[in-house]
Amino acid sequence: MRRRNVIILCAGLVAATRGEAAAGALAARAAAPVAAHDDLESWAEAAVEPGLATRNLRLTLSLDAQGDCGAEAAFTAGPGGALSSPGGTALVMGFDCGEWFVCGDLLRRRFSAAAAGPEAPGRRSLTARVTLDARGVPMGVSFVEELGGARSGVNLGEVPAAWFAPQGWAFVRAVSRGGAAGVSASVGFVPDGTVMILR
Repeated sequence: MRRRNVIILCAGLVAATRGEAAAGALAARAAAPVAAHDDLESWAEAAVEPGLATRNLRLTLSLDAQGDCGAEAAFTAGPGGALSSPGGTALVMGFDCGEWFVCGDLLRRRFSAAAAGPEAPGRRSLTARVTLDARGVPMGVSFVEELGGARSGVNLGEVPAAWFAPQGWAFVRAVSRGGAAGVSASVGFVPDGTVMILR
């Protein structure tokens, strides 16, 4: 098998923000501390910085799963108490007892799917890959799970792409429940680019 060389040409800013070594701009990252007791929750939040003029958005929730733990990434219009009000929360991505889920429409609708190896401990993440049009309106969304270095698609059903419009997000909050460790939530903007594969 011949080796393929891949060259990626990006028509936009390639930035490494807050220690990120990936192509793109990290708009926000929040990491939640582990709750002192399993029946409690802890959280941390970060302000979402304006993104690049790009048509690619990435939302990621990561955690070290163990037992019946849970974690959420909430994208809100305001800080602190706004999360407790559905009107202040535009979107929630979460992990609960072996399932990934997404909530929107003022938290009145929920889509879920079993995670890969739901009982397997270790680091796992769910990334929503959102395509935006020239006005920043979401045109489509797909989900990818990473577990132990392996990636696979996640079918959460017909999740409305409109839920992933970033214009109303001012904060992202990472929530840890049931002893979930290493919970982090991030918003990233990826520059538009062209991929050329040289064989």
